Amino acid sequence: MHSERYDYLVEDGERLYGTLSEDFRFLYDYGYALHKTGDYRRSNIVLQQGMQLSSDPMFHNIAAKNYEALGAYDEAERALRQAHAMIPHRLYPLYLLARLYAATGRSEEARTTARRALNLKLKVKSVQTREMQEELQKLLHEPTVQTQPESCNE
Repeated sequence: MHSERYDYLVEDGERLYGTLSEDFRFLYDYGYALHKTGDYRRSNIVLQQGMQLSSDPMFHNIAAKNYEALGAYDEAERALRQAHAMIPHRLYPLYLLARLYAATGRSEEARTTARRALNLKLKVKSVQTREMQEELQKLLHEPTVQTQPESCNE
């Protein structure tokens, strides 16, 4: 992770926060910088404020990545579902949701979500969407992830 690119905004962001706390662009950039530097909880506080001012689903996508990093998988899923509901033809929230399901051993849900994402009629095609589609295709063909039952302490 190249967090040094975001360090300046994290440092200046605290100082600028009082002045720019009603500017959703600043809140997104500051929240994203906090995310990139690993300050997931603080990032979500800033992103939540941005969600009150903007209907951009990227606030929810980044918050979901923060929740996932914190191990709060239900909250991550909820944020990604919200992002998808906001603009249903966007690939990114479904891509992140399929990856979340795969990472947490929910293989069938991962495949179902991947299929749903791959069936979207994309309005914007790019290198990034092609890469996401390729990764989703691979996910469809991965073997089922078996999670190990918790061991009992004897």
